[in-house]
Amino acid sequence: MIDLKGTWQFSLDRDDRGRIEHWESKNLDGRITIPGILQSQGYGDDITEHTDWVQTLYDRLWYQREEYRYGQEERTRVPFLCQPPKHYTGKAWYRRPFTVSEAQSKKWLMLYLECARWKTEAWIDGNRLGEQRSLCAPHEFTVGRLSPGEHWLTICADNGWLLPYRPDGHGVSDGLGATWNGLVGEVKITESPLVLLKRVRIFTDAAQRRAVVEAQLESHLEQDTFAVLTAEDGDGLTKSGQSVIRKAQRIEIHPGESRTERLELEYPSDAGLWDEFLPALHQVRLGLKVSVPDMADLYMEQTHTFGFRDIKAENGMFYVNGRPTYFRGTHFGGDYPLTGYPSCEPEFWDRLMGRVKEWGLNYIRFHSYCPPDAAFAAADRAGVYLQAECGMWNSFWDGCSMNEVLKEETEKILDAFGNHPSFVMLSPSNEPGGDWYSPLSAWVKEWKEKDGRRLYTAQSGWPYPMPPDKITGTDYAYFHRSGYGMEAGGSIRGYRGWHGGDYRKALEGIRCPVICHEMGQWCAYPDFKTADKFKGYLYPGSYLVYKENAAEHGVLGQNQTFAWHSGRLQAAMYKEDLEANYRTPHIYGHELLDLHDYLGQGSALVGVLDAFWDPKGYITASEWKHFCNETVVLARLPKRVYTVEEQLICSFEICHFGRDALRDESLWWRLIHKDREAEETVACGQLECGSVPLGKNFEAGEISVALADKDAPGSYRLEAGLIRSGFSNSWDIWLYEPVQETADAAVEETVDILITDSWDKAFARLKEGKKVLFLPDPAQLSYDCPRLSYRPVFWNAQMGPTWARGMGLVCDPKHPALAGFATESWAGWQWEEIMTGARGFRMEHLPEDVQNIVQPIDDWNRNYKLSLLFECRVGRGRLLVASADLKHRLKERPAANALRNSLIAYMKSDAFQPMAQVTEEELAHCRFPAHVMEQLSVRAVCEEAQDADTSAMLDGNPDTFFRLEGEYPLHIRLIMPKPHRISGLIYVPRQNHRDHEGDMKGYRVEIWSDGGWITAAEGELASSFDPKTVLFGKPVTTDRVRLTVLSGFESEDRSCWKQLQDGWYRVDDSDRPSVFAAAVLAFICEETLEEWKDGSAATVQEVVSATKEIEQ
Repeated sequence: MIDLKGTWQFSLDRDDRGRIEHWESKNLDGRITIPGILQSQGYGDDITEHTDWVQTLYDRLWYQREEYRYGQEERTRVPFLCQPPKHYTGKAWYRRPFTVSEAQSKKWLMLYLECARWKTEAWIDGNRLGEQRSLCAPHEFTVGRLSPGEHWLTICADNGWLLPYRPDGHGVSDGLGATWNGLVGEVKITESPLVLLKRVRIFTDAAQRRAVVEAQLESHLEQDTFAVLTAEDGDGLTKSGQSVIRKAQRIEIHPGESRTERLELEYPSDAGLWDEFLPALHQVRLGLKVSVPDMADLYMEQTHTFGFRDIKAENGMFYVNGRPTYFRGTHFGGDYPLTGYPSCEPEFWDRLMGRVKEWGLNYIRFHSYCPPDAAFAAADRAGVYLQAECGMWNSFWDGCSMNEVLKEETEKILDAFGNHPSFVMLSPSNEPGGDWYSPLSAWVKEWKEKDGRRLYTAQSGWPYPMPPDKITGTDYAYFHRSGYGMEAGGSIRGYRGWHGGDYRKALEGIRCPVICHEMGQWCAYPDFKTADKFKGYLYPGSYLVYKENAAEHGVLGQNQTFAWHSGRLQAAMYKEDLEANYRTPHIYGHELLDLHDYLGQGSALVGVLDAFWDPKGYITASEWKHFCNETVVLARLPKRVYTVEEQLICSFEICHFGRDALRDESLWWRLIHKDREAEETVACGQLECGSVPLGKNFEAGEISVALADKDAPGSYRLEAGLIRSGFSNSWDIWLYEPVQETADAAVEETVDILITDSWDKAFARLKEGKKVLFLPDPAQLSYDCPRLSYRPVFWNAQMGPTWARGMGLVCDPKHPALAGFATESWAGWQWEEIMTGARGFRMEHLPEDVQNIVQPIDDWNRNYKLSLLFECRVGRGRLLVASADLKHRLKERPAANALRNSLIAYMKSDAFQPMAQVTEEELAHCRFPAHVMEQLSVRAVCEEAQDADTSAMLDGNPDTFFRLEGEYPLHIRLIMPKPHRISGLIYVPRQNHRDHEGDMKGYRVEIWSDGGWITAAEGELASSFDPKTVLFGKPVTTDRVRLTVLSGFESEDRSCWKQLQDGWYRVDDSDRPSVFAAAVLAFICEETLEEWKDGSAATVQEVVSATKEIEQ
């Protein structure tokens, strides 16, 4: 073997001059270390605002957005991925000398590049060896025989846009850093006799302990010869008691012949099988001895590792070696933050596989990606099942060219990695486009016949174009929705199956087993200390942008608190997802997205492990494995909040996919009261199970617990476990007193406490020195008090922005205001009915010493400092503000009623002594009549589209929007039945578009006066999701206002990635029309809110200032 590691000559080829100028025969000026990649060694382009990223799932005008201006002073920090030190796509040339010895000159030589992308061409001494193109497998070239002495090897590696793949596929995308250019892993020239062993495949029959070794022989001799091919395994015993399992076969070989031979090895009946529990591996040594007249015998030996592993999909289930199997998996897309390129080191993969097993999983899905051999080898050792994919996220249809590319990659993957027992599944593509069913089901059939050692799915992600009971053409279905069932889309993940439910209606009649695609995707707030771990290739610019944003909004000091508390909520979401998955018939696997954080596509911090596969600290592996393990105790528990009038009725199930069935098993259960100093069991029992077979939906029994004699309010935990095997699980529940009052309780007055939703009544009573519990009407809160959501952000708010961006909450359970409301410091399930429909009260305008009793956590891209419950003094009065709905449907919402009662009791006590002083003006920053346009009967007419329905921008709801296409300027007239006194206009941009489509930049506002239009305001706004306030120079009385949109946010470079008929290309998008979008347009009306004027001035000034900073 000739090792090619070391220093090579190097040159970028930006202008594609290398072939023309014959660089294969010229010295190159640069130097580079191999194995390695050019971007990590100072080559390529600096990262700037205009870097031409290979991906579509990001906002290409991010640098014009207000929320990402933070932290850009020293260098460009990209907010949607962790960035490489340099960026380059195209050709690069690598050249070095090597020496062939006398002995090597008599051998057959091959050039082996373990990891290269996307296409390589190779020359030796100026003679072209050929080219290889693959994102998935090693690149190999036939060198042949060389004379003794020095030779020069030249390689041109091209990572440019060679084929119309979707740019977000993990084989090609910048999302996780796949646009590297270099030569990594083993880079060598191998030597073999002139009759050599090439492709070796090992087929096993686990039941019969039989291994068939299939070897391709290739002769480069010029004469006929005889050879003896041997296969032996010295680590096992034959049935006859021999110490070596050995087979030999004599073969006649002709010049230039390539032929395939098979040897069958019989192993003893007790030879170890390979699976997740005992991953027994065997090694076969292949020997080829060639007798050549007048020459010394030629000999070649290879060692191949395999395992006895059969996998089948039968009767709607998976079986590994005949045992029912559940694939509990996670996602991996090829992220290597320290190196920037695929690790070929065993240590990296052994650690990763160890983490997967430690957290109760047994399976990894490689999303549009195929890892190097070291990953398969580590999975072999650890007992982890792998699904590889062909590097694609592409479009397919009958007769398209991509079908041939898929065939090439499939063959290379199976040749390179097919003997690994861990390689149990293969998928052609993530979420394919086009009319994919016909060609991809044909792909399954073809490769199942050619290599039946694993299962094949027609694709990963999408529903099939037929009902579930009609699905054929695949070994298993891999999707997140069937297209049918209990809802439009037929989802098999998410909240509709939670709290004791499942997704069976979406899968009725399906005959193949199902794996749930990309389950989870629940975010947790980032721990900014993670940025310190990026000591290698990738730079955590995104983390630093978010960190500076948090500092600007006054929440950076709470970073660790936010990370932990949002993480506890995230873990609770994953628990519900997993348990619903285990309860659902027909589902026999899941792919979490993700066990660890995903650094691209806007930074999806969806893992309980960070990007380095380290635990984040808010949940341990042992706690996680209570609900994610080979055996899980499940509860059909329909809700988490009860009153003492109810019975707790719950049935238990067991999902068991361990090594063996459970024998003589019993299930214990107990209900624990958690609020006492020492936890107390208040009810318990035992259910006899007997034998528990391998499988799911084993019914263990039902319990009914009367709650009338239990303490309320209180936090409880229902626990259940198996006595012999030790597996257990638990569920938190909350118990409250029943609600006696059924009428809505918006306003209530006692001797010294006013409970009201009216700003004016609250301020009047505070002036009298009284106590006020203020429950503001959402219709009277400003648009920068966002709607709250109990469930966390899904994937991330850059990819899927919404007005509500929930990430849980932080509270002090020991605060006396919460004494009558059982809670942890994070958002347990009792908070769901409280946060749903609530609004977050913006706190930036209030003094810092205002005590935030319950603080919602806002998404890290926005970082609003919010409150759900706070207290202060206003003049002589004492104020408690709760921005949740504690007024309506309280009988249906016992937790909300309990919180209300707890607050009232606190206000009646001597403990209610808020210290911070706040003025009415400071509080009024969050006051605005959201439905002012409806109250004023405003009608909007677009001059360029007079029939357009404009109601969405007049309804006062930021979750709806109006969209208008055209060419700037665009004109919108706002017409009232009679004149009103107007002092300004509020514009809320569309809240749910990742590209900020339709954000207004240049504007002019005119009012109708004396028969003509008079300009009241004009200027430019910054681009962000924040509400924008435009104040007129002075209040005006009018019945008509015209808004002219002069410009939006654009770039001189109008090119973008776009899917055309045969795939994805970067195209000129100059013909794209201009767009204006508005979630809300609202007048600042003197007659409805006099004090808004003063509260808005600072906001307007900040917007103008931010705009100037961006322009400068």
